[in-house]
Order: sequence, then C-alpha cells, then structure tokens
Amino acid sequence: MPSVSHHFLPQTYLRRFTLRSSRRTLWVYDKKDYQITASTPKGCGCQDLYHAFTKKDGTLDTDTVEAELNRIETKIDKVYQALRTERPLTIEEWAILLLFTGLMYVRVPRYVSTFERFLSDIAEHCFEVSNGSPQVLKQLEDGGFPVKVTEKGWTADRGHTVIMSLDQMDGLTDMLSKMNWQFLKAPNDCHFITGDNPVSYLVPGRKRGPFPVALADEMVEVTFPLSKSICALGVWRSVETLYKVVEPKIVQVVNGRVAMSSNRYLYGPRNNPMDFCDDTQS
Repeated sequence: MPSVSHHFLPQTYLRRFTLRSSRRTLWVYDKKDYQITASTPKGCGCQDLYHAFTKKDGTLDTDTVEAELNRIETKIDKVYQALRTERPLTIEEWAILLLFTGLMYVRVPRYVSTFERFLSDIAEHCFEVSNGSPQVLKQLEDGGFPVKVTEKGWTADRGHTVIMSLDQMDGLTDMLSKMNWQFLKAPNDCHFITGDNPVSYLVPGRKRGPFPVALADEMVEVTFPLSKSICALGVWRSVETLYKVVEPKIVQVVNGRVAMSSNRYLYGPRNNPMDFCDDTQS
C-alpha cells in the first residue's frame, strides 16, 4: 500500500526528544496557537503526500523519495551510538552526520516553501520575457520544472520543488564538511528542543539586516539539536574539545534559536512552556 503520511522530520530523529519513561510522548508547541499538546513521534513532523510527485505518465509516485530518504535515515543510528559513548566519530560516521544535517536543512517546509516561491518567480519572469509565449510552460515542464498558473499567480509544482530542494543538499553538505564541529551536552535537568526547521545558522549578536547571513561568514554558528541532551555546533573557528557540557543558559540560547527559526512547531520532552521560549537575544 503506497505511503500517505510522509515525515519531513524522521521518526527516528524525533524519538530522541522523548523521555525514556515515555518514549511515545512528544510535546508539541504551536507558535501560531500558543498551545502545548501531547503527541507522538509518528504523529509529528509530517504531512500527507509531502514527498509525492507526478511522473511524466501522469501517475502519482508516493514512494520513490520516501525510499531514498529512508536509506539515509537508517544510517544515522551509527552516529547516535558514538554520541552515547562520547567517542570520536569515524570518517564514515562524520559523512553520515553531515549528510543528515544537510538533508534536515533542505527537506523541511520552510526551505521548500522559500524555494517554491523562488522558482515561481523565475517561471513568471521567463513568461514575461518571452512576451507571454504559451510555449514557455511546456518548455519549463520538459525541463523538469512544471508550474501552474492560478488566480493567485504562478506556482511551481510542489512535488518537483521538494525534489529540487533535496538536490541542493550536496552543495550544503560540502560546505558543512569544511567547518569545525563540537557536540554540546545539556546538564542534568536541562533539555534541548527541536522544531520543524531544526538546522539553523546565525552570527551571534549581529542585528538582522536586509540580507541573510552567509554560511561562509567567519563568525557564523550552525546549530542542530540531535537529541534532548546533545546539540551539534558548527563553526569556522577552532574548537578545543569534541564534547562539551554547557551551562543551562547555553541550552536556553540554543532553544531560542530553534524557536526563532522554526516555521510553526517546536518539539520537546516536557510540558514546560519555558522550554519553548524564544530567546531573541541569542
């Protein structure tokens, strides 16, 4: 039976943010409704037919992308095993982690929606430059870039936008592989949270300008909560140790970044509003 509910946040990832005493319970904060509700890793981080796309013969493919992503996701357990014992990662494990990090950046709704708007604008521009030639739509579709024209304007095909977003992963992963990485460990009674846009980067203390921060900026910091107790930190400066226990304030700062970068939903192990606070001073 074909897949219907597709996870843009893998269940194996979300389970890392539950308590051992209640592995099936994941607390969800909705930034839109300001509500905290109990859910499960299976019921979170997913949308119906999120990875589905229409093939050239007109049929809906619901499983190809799912199968390819699952091939990557199943390998991340090796990394978590290394993190549990705080041992150095092997070359293979670093490759898996960085690939997974890149994947978790480009597959989420916020990135896909932004890329969809970008592609839609390109299609509209091509149409205008061609003086409204009807052949433009067919040329775009033949080039693997189908678009629709609705009352709301030009819209790139959602399924193919997801695929094109995933294609951006290799370039991002290559950049991440050049950075220095450290694993921040939360102290007892503190927990990292995650969200529907878990990989984020910024320059600490720099005010937001009209243009986004470049990943190549020498002061940039990449944060990616890997579990309720460990967050990966990527920087261009040197790091002294691979694993570092941090103060509760640092956990709060990381959680604030997750809150700022998320599209709508935050996920954590506890029904505690303070865990989901948006620390905009980070």
